[in-house]
Amino acid sequence: MKAKPTAVPDLLEELLARPVAARQHFVRNVRRYWNPSFCRALLDQSHTIRYSDPYEMARIAYLGVLVAERCSPLDDQLLAEAWTQLASGLMVRGALRSSDKAFSRAAEFLMQASIAAKLRWIECLASLRLRQARLKEARDLIGDVLRYRAHCG
Repeated sequence: MKAKPTAVPDLLEELLARPVAARQHFVRNVRRYWNPSFCRALLDQSHTIRYSDPYEMARIAYLGVLVAERCSPLDDQLLAEAWTQLASGLMVRGALRSSDKAFSRAAEFLMQASIAAKLRWIECLASLRLRQARLKEARDLIGDVLRYRAHCG
């Protein structure tokens, strides 16, 4: 007899109740976590706590990356969103070099991503560039987003 599927909010609560050190093990090895809905729930949770707990934000975003990498078939949109959220989490906690690397990884998946995902990536990257005092790059990125939004309404 097949086990009854667990609802995404219950899976999320179950995973986050585990010790931090055990979460990655479960996400890497337990198939019931490997679905896009669960990945999106992790990314949403990571975004929700960005100001209250930046370290947990990055840890949860990394779990989202691990889940996105295990979903079958692979979904470039989901991978782009997951890597962007991780990059954002790393930036918020001050790990700027690691954030830059995660943004580069996200960029690998952006070709097939939605316009919304691309704009979020650009906005988050602009924020990183501001924190890095790379003001011209930040201004150019923000200008790209504003021009696109003005053009599309």
